Amino acid sequence: MQDTLSSRLVDRPALEWLQALRGLAAFLVVLVHARGALTGSPLAEAVQEVLYHGAMGVDLFFILSGFLMVYTTRTLPGGVADARVFLLKRIVRIWPAYAVLTVLTFLTLQGVHGLVEPAGREALLKTLLFVPVDPYNPLYFSMALPVGWTLTFEMYFYVVFAAALLLGRWRWLGMAAWFGLTLLAVPMALGHFDWGVFDQAVIGQWAYANLAINPMVWDFLFGMVAAWLYFHLPGPPTPRGAALLVLLPLAALVALAVADVCSTHGPTQWGGPLALVFIGLAQSSKTQRLPTPRALLWLGEISYALYLAHPLAQHFLGLAVGRLAGTQATHGPVYLLLATGMSLVVGAWVWRHVEVPGSRLARRWLLPQRLAEAPPAIGPVSS
Repeated sequence: MQDTLSSRLVDRPALEWLQALRGLAAFLVVLVHARGALTGSPLAEAVQEVLYHGAMGVDLFFILSGFLMVYTTRTLPGGVADARVFLLKRIVRIWPAYAVLTVLTFLTLQGVHGLVEPAGREALLKTLLFVPVDPYNPLYFSMALPVGWTLTFEMYFYVVFAAALLLGRWRWLGMAAWFGLTLLAVPMALGHFDWGVFDQAVIGQWAYANLAINPMVWDFLFGMVAAWLYFHLPGPPTPRGAALLVLLPLAALVALAVADVCSTHGPTQWGGPLALVFIGLAQSSKTQRLPTPRALLWLGEISYALYLAHPLAQHFLGLAVGRLAGTQATHGPVYLLLATGMSLVVGAWVWRHVEVPGSRLARRWLLPQRLAEAPPAIGPVSS
Protein backbone atom coordinates (compact mmCIF):
# COMPACT_ATOMS: atom_id res chain seq x y z
CA MET A 1 0.00 0.00 0.00
CA GLN A 2 1.30 3.46 -0.81
CA ASP A 3 1.09 6.64 1.20
CA THR A 4 -1.09 8.07 -1.61
CA LEU A 5 -1.24 11.86 -1.84
CA SER A 6 -0.56 12.63 1.80
CA SER A 7 3.20 12.11 1.65
CA ARG A 8 3.55 14.67 -1.14
CA LEU A 9 0.92 17.15 -0.01
CA VAL A 10 3.14 19.95 1.26
CA ASP A 11 5.33 19.75 -1.85
CA ARG A 12 2.56 20.50 -4.28
CA PRO A 13 2.51 24.24 -5.10
CA ALA A 14 -1.26 24.19 -5.56
CA LEU A 15 -1.70 23.19 -1.92
CA GLU A 16 0.93 25.37 -0.29
CA TRP A 17 -1.92 27.57 0.91
CA LEU A 18 -2.90 24.76 3.30
CA GLN A 19 0.53 24.80 4.87
CA ALA A 20 0.36 28.58 5.15
CA LEU A 21 -3.03 28.35 6.87
CA ARG A 22 -1.59 25.90 9.39
CA GLY A 23 1.14 28.38 10.19
CA LEU A 24 -1.30 31.25 10.49
CA ALA A 25 -3.60 29.27 12.79
CA ALA A 26 -0.74 28.29 15.10
CA PHE A 27 0.60 31.85 15.23
CA LEU A 28 -2.83 33.22 16.10
CA VAL A 29 -3.08 30.81 19.05
CA VAL A 30 0.39 31.87 20.24
CA LEU A 31 -0.75 35.51 20.27
CA VAL A 32 -3.90 34.59 22.19
CA HIS A 33 -1.89 33.03 24.99
CA ALA A 34 0.66 35.88 24.99
CA ARG A 35 -1.89 38.67 25.16
CA GLY A 36 -1.82 38.74 28.97
CA ALA A 37 1.49 40.57 28.63
CA LEU A 38 -0.50 43.72 27.81
CA THR A 39 -2.40 43.75 31.11
CA GLY A 40 -2.10 47.18 32.67
CA SER A 41 -0.54 48.82 29.62
CA PRO A 42 -2.18 51.59 27.55
CA LEU A 43 -4.75 50.33 25.07
CA ALA A 44 -4.47 46.91 26.72
CA GLU A 45 -8.18 46.18 26.67
CA ALA A 46 -8.61 47.05 22.99
CA VAL A 47 -5.54 45.11 21.86
CA GLN A 48 -6.35 42.12 24.03
CA GLU A 49 -9.84 42.02 22.56
CA VAL A 50 -8.40 41.90 19.05
CA LEU A 51 -5.85 39.22 19.94
CA TYR A 52 -8.49 37.13 21.71
CA HIS A 53 -10.16 36.43 18.38
CA GLY A 54 -6.99 34.62 17.39
CA ALA A 55 -8.44 31.66 19.27
CA MET A 56 -10.37 31.00 16.08
CA GLY A 57 -7.14 29.37 14.96
CA VAL A 58 -8.39 26.22 16.69
CA ASP A 59 -11.57 26.20 14.58
CA LEU A 60 -9.38 26.69 11.51
CA PHE A 61 -7.23 23.73 12.58
CA PHE A 62 -10.29 21.50 12.80
CA ILE A 63 -11.64 22.63 9.43
CA LEU A 64 -8.23 21.93 7.89
CA SER A 65 -8.19 18.51 9.49
CA GLY A 66 -11.59 17.56 8.07
CA PHE A 67 -10.50 18.71 4.62
CA LEU A 68 -7.18 16.88 4.70
CA MET A 69 -8.57 13.59 5.91
CA VAL A 70 -10.94 13.50 2.95
CA TYR A 71 -8.26 14.74 0.56
CA THR A 72 -5.59 12.24 1.58
CA THR A 73 -7.87 9.17 1.71
CA ARG A 74 -10.05 9.80 -1.33
CA THR A 75 -8.30 7.15 -3.44
CA LEU A 76 -8.24 4.49 -0.72
CA PRO A 77 -10.72 1.64 -1.29
CA GLY A 78 -11.21 1.17 2.45
CA GLY A 79 -11.28 -1.99 4.50
CA VAL A 80 -9.39 -3.30 7.51
CA ALA A 81 -5.89 -2.71 6.13
CA ASP A 82 -6.59 0.88 5.08
CA ALA A 83 -8.29 1.70 8.38
CA ARG A 84 -5.41 0.21 10.38
CA VAL A 85 -2.69 2.03 8.46
CA PHE A 86 -4.64 5.29 8.50
CA LEU A 87 -5.01 5.23 12.29
CA LEU A 88 -1.42 4.13 12.88
CA LYS A 89 -0.15 6.97 10.72
CA ARG A 90 -2.15 9.45 12.74
CA ILE A 91 -0.86 8.04 16.02
CA VAL A 92 2.81 7.95 15.06
CA ARG A 93 2.50 11.47 13.71
CA ILE A 94 0.92 13.13 16.73
CA TRP A 95 1.61 11.04 19.83
CA PRO A 96 5.41 11.19 20.38
CA ALA A 97 5.68 14.98 20.62
CA TYR A 98 2.34 15.16 22.40
CA ALA A 99 3.49 12.65 25.04
CA VAL A 100 6.78 14.47 25.68
CA LEU A 101 5.13 17.88 26.03
CA THR A 102 2.34 16.45 28.18
CA VAL A 103 4.79 14.97 30.69
CA LEU A 104 6.99 18.09 30.72
CA THR A 105 4.00 20.38 31.22
CA PHE A 106 2.54 18.17 33.95
CA LEU A 107 5.83 18.10 35.87
CA THR A 108 6.24 21.85 35.43
CA LEU A 109 2.76 22.73 36.68
CA GLN A 110 2.18 19.91 39.19
CA GLY A 111 5.69 18.88 40.17
CA VAL A 112 6.82 15.35 40.92
CA HIS A 113 4.42 15.30 43.88
CA GLY A 114 1.60 15.44 41.32
CA LEU A 115 2.42 11.84 40.47
CA VAL A 116 1.83 10.86 44.10
CA GLU A 117 -1.76 12.03 44.08
CA PRO A 118 -4.20 9.54 42.47
CA ALA A 119 -6.03 12.40 40.78
CA GLY A 120 -2.78 13.67 39.30
CA ARG A 121 -1.78 10.28 37.94
CA GLU A 122 -5.25 9.76 36.50
CA ALA A 123 -5.19 13.17 34.79
CA LEU A 124 -1.77 12.47 33.29
CA LEU A 125 -2.72 9.01 32.05
CA LYS A 126 -6.02 10.16 30.55
CA THR A 127 -4.31 13.07 28.82
CA LEU A 128 -1.69 10.77 27.33
CA LEU A 129 -4.48 8.54 26.01
CA PHE A 130 -6.53 11.47 24.62
CA VAL A 131 -9.33 10.84 27.12
CA PRO A 132 -11.16 13.87 28.59
CA VAL A 133 -10.13 14.26 32.24
CA ASP A 134 -13.23 16.12 33.42
CA PRO A 135 -16.35 15.08 31.49
CA TYR A 136 -18.30 17.94 33.05
CA ASN A 137 -15.96 20.56 31.60
CA PRO A 138 -17.74 20.63 28.24
CA LEU A 139 -14.86 21.79 26.03
CA TYR A 140 -11.43 21.99 27.67
CA PHE A 141 -11.79 18.82 29.79
CA SER A 142 -9.18 19.96 32.39
CA MET A 143 -6.38 18.15 30.55
CA ALA A 144 -2.91 17.79 32.10
CA LEU A 145 -1.64 19.49 28.94
CA PRO A 146 -4.03 22.46 28.73
CA VAL A 147 -3.89 22.71 24.93
CA GLY A 148 -4.40 18.94 24.75
CA TRP A 149 -8.17 19.31 24.59
CA THR A 150 -7.90 20.01 20.86
CA LEU A 151 -5.88 16.83 20.29
CA THR A 152 -8.58 14.88 22.11
CA PHE A 153 -11.11 16.12 19.55
CA GLU A 154 -8.64 15.36 16.75
CA MET A 155 -8.10 11.78 17.90
CA TYR A 156 -11.83 11.22 18.26
CA PHE A 157 -12.31 12.39 14.68
CA TYR A 158 -9.50 10.12 13.47
CA VAL A 159 -11.04 7.11 15.22
CA VAL A 160 -14.44 7.78 13.64
CA PHE A 161 -12.80 8.29 10.26
CA ALA A 162 -10.85 5.03 10.59
CA ALA A 163 -14.01 3.17 11.58
CA ALA A 164 -15.77 4.58 8.52
CA LEU A 165 -12.93 3.31 6.30
CA LEU A 166 -13.91 -0.20 7.39
CA LEU A 167 -17.12 0.30 5.44
CA GLY A 168 -15.30 0.76 2.13
CA ARG A 169 -17.37 2.64 -0.41
CA TRP A 170 -20.13 3.08 2.18
CA ARG A 171 -17.84 5.15 4.43
CA TRP A 172 -19.56 8.46 3.76
CA LEU A 173 -22.97 7.03 4.55
CA GLY A 174 -21.56 5.54 7.75
CA MET A 175 -20.06 8.87 8.83
CA ALA A 176 -23.26 10.72 7.99
CA ALA A 177 -25.23 8.29 10.14
CA TRP A 178 -22.78 8.54 13.04
CA PHE A 179 -22.53 12.32 13.08
CA GLY A 180 -26.27 12.63 12.57
CA LEU A 181 -26.76 10.43 15.62
CA THR A 182 -24.21 12.14 17.87
CA LEU A 183 -24.62 15.77 16.84
CA LEU A 184 -28.36 15.87 16.24
CA ALA A 185 -30.36 12.87 17.45
CA VAL A 186 -28.76 12.33 20.86
CA PRO A 187 -28.74 16.02 21.93
CA MET A 188 -32.37 16.33 20.81
CA ALA A 189 -33.25 13.18 22.73
CA LEU A 190 -31.64 14.71 25.82
CA GLY A 191 -34.00 17.63 25.39
CA HIS A 192 -31.21 20.18 25.31
CA PHE A 193 -29.92 20.59 21.77
CA ASP A 194 -27.67 23.64 21.58
CA TRP A 195 -25.17 24.96 19.02
CA GLY A 196 -23.02 26.47 21.77
CA VAL A 197 -19.85 24.52 22.59
CA PHE A 198 -20.19 25.41 26.28
CA ASP A 199 -23.95 24.90 26.50
CA GLN A 200 -24.57 21.43 25.10
CA ALA A 201 -26.04 18.84 27.46
CA VAL A 202 -23.66 16.34 29.07
CA ILE A 203 -24.18 12.61 29.49
CA GLY A 204 -23.02 12.10 33.04
CA GLN A 205 -19.51 10.71 33.44
CA TRP A 206 -19.33 9.40 29.89
CA ALA A 207 -16.34 11.48 28.85
CA TYR A 208 -16.14 10.48 25.20
CA ALA A 209 -19.90 10.66 24.81
CA ASN A 210 -19.80 14.27 25.97
CA LEU A 211 -17.03 14.97 23.49
CA ALA A 212 -18.91 13.26 20.65
CA ILE A 213 -22.03 15.40 21.07
CA ASN A 214 -20.14 18.68 21.47
CA PRO A 215 -20.93 21.09 18.59
CA MET A 216 -17.18 21.70 18.18
CA VAL A 217 -17.16 18.54 16.05
CA TRP A 218 -19.07 20.42 13.34
CA ASP A 219 -15.83 22.17 12.39
CA PHE A 220 -14.44 18.86 11.14
CA LEU A 221 -17.59 18.30 9.12
CA PHE A 222 -17.25 21.75 7.57
CA GLY A 223 -13.79 20.74 6.40
CA MET A 224 -15.13 17.52 4.91
CA VAL A 225 -17.81 19.46 3.03
CA ALA A 226 -15.10 21.82 1.75
CA ALA A 227 -13.20 18.80 0.40
CA TRP A 228 -16.32 17.45 -1.31
CA LEU A 229 -16.89 20.83 -2.98
CA TYR A 230 -13.22 20.97 -3.94
CA PHE A 231 -13.54 17.72 -5.87
CA HIS A 232 -16.97 18.32 -7.39
CA LEU A 233 -17.30 22.03 -8.20
CA PRO A 234 -15.21 24.11 -10.61
CA GLY A 235 -13.06 26.95 -9.32
CA PRO A 236 -13.66 30.61 -10.19
CA PRO A 237 -12.55 31.32 -13.78
CA THR A 238 -11.06 34.78 -13.13
CA PRO A 239 -8.79 36.33 -10.47
CA ARG A 240 -11.55 38.80 -9.61
CA GLY A 241 -14.00 35.99 -9.00
CA ALA A 242 -11.47 34.22 -6.80
CA ALA A 243 -10.83 37.37 -4.80
CA LEU A 244 -14.55 37.92 -4.20
CA LEU A 245 -15.00 34.28 -3.20
CA VAL A 246 -12.44 34.77 -0.42
CA LEU A 247 -12.75 38.43 0.55
CA LEU A 248 -16.53 38.57 0.95
CA PRO A 249 -16.75 35.83 3.63
CA LEU A 250 -13.53 37.16 5.21
CA ALA A 251 -15.06 40.63 5.48
CA ALA A 252 -18.19 39.10 7.01
CA LEU A 253 -16.06 37.19 9.55
CA VAL A 254 -14.18 40.33 10.57
CA ALA A 255 -17.42 42.33 10.84
CA LEU A 256 -19.07 39.66 12.99
CA ALA A 257 -16.01 39.47 15.24
CA VAL A 258 -15.82 43.27 15.64
CA ALA A 259 -19.53 43.37 16.44
CA ASP A 260 -18.94 40.58 18.98
CA VAL A 261 -21.53 38.41 17.25
CA CYS A 262 -18.85 35.76 16.78
CA SER A 263 -16.68 35.57 19.87
CA THR A 264 -15.93 31.93 20.62
CA HIS A 265 -15.52 28.47 19.15
CA GLY A 266 -18.16 26.48 17.36
CA PRO A 267 -20.28 26.28 14.21
CA THR A 268 -22.43 29.34 14.87
CA GLN A 269 -19.52 31.43 16.12
CA TRP A 270 -16.08 31.50 14.45
CA GLY A 271 -16.45 28.07 12.85
CA GLY A 272 -19.21 28.82 10.34
CA PRO A 273 -17.78 32.03 8.83
CA LEU A 274 -14.28 30.52 8.83
CA ALA A 275 -15.60 27.54 6.90
CA LEU A 276 -16.92 29.89 4.19
CA VAL A 277 -13.54 31.62 3.98
CA PHE A 278 -11.85 28.23 3.76
CA ILE A 279 -14.19 27.03 1.02
CA GLY A 280 -13.45 30.21 -0.91
CA LEU A 281 -9.70 29.61 -0.60
CA ALA A 282 -10.01 25.95 -1.57
CA GLN A 283 -12.09 26.67 -4.66
CA SER A 284 -9.90 29.60 -5.69
CA SER A 285 -6.75 27.50 -5.35
CA LYS A 286 -7.99 25.26 -8.19
CA THR A 287 -7.69 28.01 -10.77
CA GLN A 288 -5.48 30.66 -9.15
CA ARG A 289 -2.04 30.55 -7.52
CA LEU A 290 -2.68 31.78 -3.99
CA PRO A 291 0.07 33.85 -2.34
CA THR A 292 1.96 31.81 0.27
CA PRO A 293 4.54 33.86 2.19
CA ARG A 294 7.63 31.85 3.07
CA ALA A 295 7.27 32.85 6.71
CA LEU A 296 3.83 31.24 6.88
CA LEU A 297 5.11 28.12 5.12
CA TRP A 298 7.83 27.82 7.75
CA LEU A 299 5.30 28.38 10.52
CA GLY A 300 3.16 25.68 8.94
CA GLU A 301 6.09 23.28 9.03
CA ILE A 302 6.61 23.78 12.79
CA SER A 303 2.96 24.48 13.60
CA TYR A 304 2.30 21.31 15.60
CA ALA A 305 5.40 21.66 17.76
CA LEU A 306 4.73 25.38 18.14
CA TYR A 307 1.18 24.71 19.27
CA LEU A 308 2.23 22.13 21.86
CA ALA A 309 5.30 23.93 23.20
CA HIS A 310 4.41 27.63 23.25
CA PRO A 311 2.56 27.62 26.62
CA LEU A 312 5.58 26.07 28.32
CA ALA A 313 7.93 28.52 26.57
CA GLN A 314 5.86 31.47 27.74
CA HIS A 315 5.62 30.05 31.25
CA PHE A 316 9.39 29.73 31.71
CA LEU A 317 10.03 33.08 30.06
CA GLY A 318 7.67 34.74 32.53
CA LEU A 319 9.45 33.11 35.47
CA ALA A 320 12.89 34.13 34.19
CA VAL A 321 12.02 37.73 33.35
CA GLY A 322 10.04 38.14 36.56
CA ARG A 323 12.97 36.92 38.63
CA LEU A 324 15.55 39.02 36.81
CA ALA A 325 13.64 42.26 36.30
CA GLY A 326 10.48 42.00 38.40
CA THR A 327 6.92 41.14 37.49
CA GLN A 328 6.36 44.59 36.00
CA ALA A 329 8.77 43.66 33.21
CA THR A 330 6.43 40.85 32.15
CA HIS A 331 3.80 43.34 31.04
CA GLY A 332 3.92 45.56 28.00
CA PRO A 333 4.37 45.47 24.22
CA VAL A 334 8.07 44.60 24.47
CA TYR A 335 7.38 41.55 26.56
CA LEU A 336 4.59 40.52 24.16
CA LEU A 337 7.11 40.52 21.33
CA LEU A 338 9.62 38.67 23.49
CA ALA A 339 7.07 36.00 24.46
CA THR A 340 6.06 35.54 20.85
CA GLY A 341 9.67 35.27 19.71
CA MET A 342 10.51 32.79 22.46
CA SER A 343 7.52 30.67 21.48
CA LEU A 344 8.80 30.52 17.91
CA VAL A 345 12.33 29.61 18.97
CA VAL A 346 11.18 26.86 21.32
CA GLY A 347 8.61 25.60 18.82
CA ALA A 348 11.28 25.32 16.10
CA TRP A 349 13.61 23.49 18.51
CA VAL A 350 10.90 21.04 19.57
CA TRP A 351 9.99 20.43 15.93
CA ARG A 352 13.58 19.57 14.99
CA HIS A 353 14.65 17.66 18.10
CA VAL A 354 11.42 16.11 19.41
CA GLU A 355 8.63 16.00 16.83
CA VAL A 356 10.56 14.89 13.75
CA PRO A 357 12.80 12.24 15.35
CA GLY A 358 10.02 11.02 17.64
CA SER A 359 7.63 10.56 14.76
CA ARG A 360 10.32 8.89 12.66
CA LEU A 361 11.12 6.43 15.45
CA ALA A 362 7.44 5.63 16.02
CA ARG A 363 6.95 4.98 12.31
CA ARG A 364 9.76 2.44 12.34
CA TRP A 365 8.24 0.64 15.31
CA LEU A 366 4.61 0.58 14.29
CA LEU A 367 4.38 0.75 10.51
CA PRO A 368 5.38 -1.79 7.84
CA GLN A 369 8.88 -1.14 6.50
CA ARG A 370 7.80 0.27 3.12
CA LEU A 371 5.55 2.80 4.88
CA ALA A 372 7.96 3.59 7.69
CA GLU A 373 10.63 4.59 5.17
CA ALA A 374 8.27 6.79 3.14
CA PRO A 375 8.13 10.54 3.83
CA PRO A 376 5.73 11.21 6.75
CA ALA A 377 2.22 12.33 6.00
CA ILE A 378 1.22 15.87 6.74
CA GLY A 379 0.67 16.29 10.44
CA PRO A 380 -2.30 17.12 12.58
CA VAL A 381 -3.68 20.53 12.20
CA SER A 382 -4.68 21.05 15.79
CA SER A 383 -1.86 20.99 16.18
